[in-house]
Amino acid sequence: MFDFENLEVYKKAKAFNTTVCKKLLGVNTLDSVTKNQLRRASLSIVGKYL
Repeated sequence: MFDFENLEVYKKAKAFNTTVCKKLLGVNTLDSVTKNQLRRASLSIVGKYL
């Protein structure tokens, strides 16, 4: 396990990304481009702590 994985902010960002991805699975009103952009945005939060 890497040191940054022990940080609380990293754990919260990772949980947020998981939540966003799960929520987007059930949404049919958004187009695929918007869903992809939301997924990438939530993932970029996690990447800032790497």
